[in-house]
Amino acid sequence: MNLKGRHLPLQGELWENWCRKDKQQYRLHSTGERNNEMVLSDIRSEKQAIRVGQLNKAFQLSGFMKSFLQCLHQPKENKSLYMLQWLHTFLEEYTTGTHAKLQEKYHSIWTEIQAKPKSEHKELVKKLEKVSEEIIAMSVGLQHLMRELGQLYEAVKSVAVSEDFTDIQWVDTLPRIGAELLMAGYPLELMDGDVAHMPLDWIRAVFDAVIHKLGDKGVFVLSVLGVHSSGKSTLLNTMFGLQFPVS
Repeated sequence: MNLKGRHLPLQGELWENWCRKDKQQYRLHSTGERNNEMVLSDIRSEKQAIRVGQLNKAFQLSGFMKSFLQCLHQPKENKSLYMLQWLHTFLEEYTTGTHAKLQEKYHSIWTEIQAKPKSEHKELVKKLEKVSEEIIAMSVGLQHLMRELGQLYEAVKSVAVSEDFTDIQWVDTLPRIGAELLMAGYPLELMDGDVAHMPLDWIRAVFDAVIHKLGDKGVFVLSVLGVHSSGKSTLLNTMFGLQFPVS
C-alpha cells in the first residue's frame, strides 16, 4: 500500500464517493415513484454513512499522523515551522524519483497515442489512466496532510463521536492550527483538485480562527493567472515569503 493509503485513509475512494454524492444532492432527478425529497433523504443518509466509514478508518491514527499532529501542537511556533520545512524536504525526496519515472512513462504513452490511429487508442488510454492514478497516489505533500486534517475535522463534526475516541478529542484545535500555518505563509487549499470539491466546513472554520486571531479586518486579495509551470507560485513565494509548492 502506498504512503497515502497507509497514513491518509480519509482520502481516496471514500472521499471520492462522498463528493460524488454531494454533487448528486444538487442535481436531483425524480425516478418513478420516488420524488426529489425521497432521493435527497437517501443521498444524505449515504453521505452520513460515508462519513462514519471515514471515521472508522481513522479511528486509530497512524504513528506518522500522530507525530505530525504532536509537532503541530508544539507550544513554540518556530519548532512547528522548522518541522514543516524538513518534512516538506523529506516528502519531496521521497516522491521525486518515482514521480519523474511515472511522468516519463505518461509522456511516452501519450506520444504513442498521438502517433497511432483512433482504432488503437482504447488500450493505450487505459494504460494512460492507470499511470495517471499512480501519479496521484505517489504525489504526497504538506497539502495532502492538511487535507487529511480537514477531512478529519469535517467527519468528526458531521458524526456523533464517542468520548472514548481519544485521538480526536482535540479536533477543535485543528482550525487554529490551519489558521496559524496560513498566517505563517503556508497555503490553505480551497479546492481539492483530485475530486473537484471544496470542504466548506473546514475552510469556514479556519477563516473563523483567523478572524479570532486578527480581528474581522478587510482582506486584500491578489490573484496570479498564467499557464502551467510559468512561475506563478515562484513569483508569490519570492515576493511575499510564501510556501506554495512549485512545479
